[in-house]
Amino acid sequence: MTATVVPTTLGVTIACAWCRRESGGAAASDPRTIVGLCDEHVSGFFSRVDTLLASLAELRAKRSRVKEAPVETPAATQPDGGEAIAELLRHHTGLTLCDACVAADLGWPVARATDEADRLDASEFVRDQWRCARCGTRGIVTRARTRRTRLVEKQAA
Repeated sequence: MTATVVPTTLGVTIACAWCRRESGGAAASDPRTIVGLCDEHVSGFFSRVDTLLASLAELRAKRSRVKEAPVETPAATQPDGGEAIAELLRHHTGLTLCDACVAADLGWPVARATDEADRLDASEFVRDQWRCARCGTRGIVTRARTRRTRLVEKQAA
C-alpha cells in the first residue's frame, strides 16, 4: 500500500501515519506536514472494533444462556450447601471466587452462597478481600487453601 499524502491549497500536506508505516516510508521531513489517519484506515479501524464488539456480545449471550440453565441433579445425590461450595472450591483449588460466581455455578441465590461460604472450615478455606478470578470484581472472595499454604502456616505456628 502506498502512503496517503494529500496536498492542500494552504501549502500544508496531510499524511496518513498507518499508510506510511505499512509502506515503510520515512517520517515527514516537511514541518508543514500534518500526520493523521486517512478515511480508509479510520473506517477499517471502526469496522474491526464493531466486529470485535459483536463477537463479544455473542460470547456473553452464549455464556449467560449456559448459566441460566444449571444442570439439575437428583435431590438424593445433591450435597448440602456447605459441601457443594467446598467441592466447587476444591475443584478450582487456588482460584478466588466471589459469592456471586459461586452462586451462579451452583444455581443458588447470592445470599445463600454468602451464608454457606461464611460457614466453611477456616483451616481448609480462606475468605478475604481480593479480586474474583472469574468475573474480576473486587470484594469478599473464597478459595481453597493449597497444601503448600497449610504447610507454611503450620511451620509458622
